[in-house]
Amino acid sequence: MQKEHSRFYQKEADRYHELRYGSWYGSIAAEAHHDILREILAGRERPLIILDVACGTGHNIGVLSEAGDLVVACDLTPEMMEMARKRLGPRRNVHYIRGDAFQIPFPDNTFDAVTSSRFLHLLDDSRQKKVLLEILRVLKPGGTMAVDFFNIHHWRILALPIFVYRALLKKRPTGSTMSNINEITGWMRRNKINMAGTIGVGSYFLVLSWIFPRRFSLALAGLFRKGPLKMLAEQIIVIGEKQV
Repeated sequence: MQKEHSRFYQKEADRYHELRYGSWYGSIAAEAHHDILREILAGRERPLIILDVACGTGHNIGVLSEAGDLVVACDLTPEMMEMARKRLGPRRNVHYIRGDAFQIPFPDNTFDAVTSSRFLHLLDDSRQKKVLLEILRVLKPGGTMAVDFFNIHHWRILALPIFVYRALLKKRPTGSTMSNINEITGWMRRNKINMAGTIGVGSYFLVLSWIFPRRFSLALAGLFRKGPLKMLAEQIIVIGEKQV
C-alpha cells in the first residue's frame, strides 16, 4: 500500500498543491487549518522541535517553521518534498527527511510536537493506529500531537452535494477512511495519550459563501470549529499530549 501511495504522489507532485489548495474552498480550508495550528503551538516552551509526518508539498511547513525552532518534514515521496522546497524556498530551521510513517526514522522521545495533515484518511483503521503509535513513540513525554481525520458525519450528511461538487471539479474519488472521532479519541486515551481537544476544519457548506468577501467565509469557517456545528466539519484535528 505504501508503494502504491508513493507512486501515485510521485506522479501527482507537480500539480498536487494547486489541485488541493488552489481552489477557492481549498484555500479557505487551508487558511483555517493554519490558524488552528498557530493556536495549538502558541506558548509552547522553547526550543520547540516539531516533526511533520507525511508533509507532502509542505501544506503546513510555513506555519510550523514560524512556530518552531527546528522543523523536520518527513515524507515517503521525494518528489513531494522537492515541491515543498520549491514552493517555500530555503528555510534555515526546516529539514526534509525521506521516511516511512510506519517506521519514523528517529529515536524514541525526540520531538516536542508532531503534526500530520491530510494523511491518515488514506489508511484503514488498523493502519491509522500503527502510525499513531509511531507518532507517540517519537513524541517526548508531555509533547503535543495534532493529527486530523476525515469526519464521518460530514461525509454522510453531505454525501450527494459532495459527489456533485467533486464531479464538477473533476476531482478523483476520495477512496478515504471516514472516522468516528469519538472512537479515535477513546483509543488514544487507552494508549497513554491525554486528550487536549478536537477542532473542526472546513466544511463543504462553506461553498455556499463563495459569492461573499473572503473574510466572511473565513469567519463562517470558524463556526465549524467547535460546538454542535463541529459535526459538519470536513476534518477534525485531534490534539493529544503524551503522558509523562
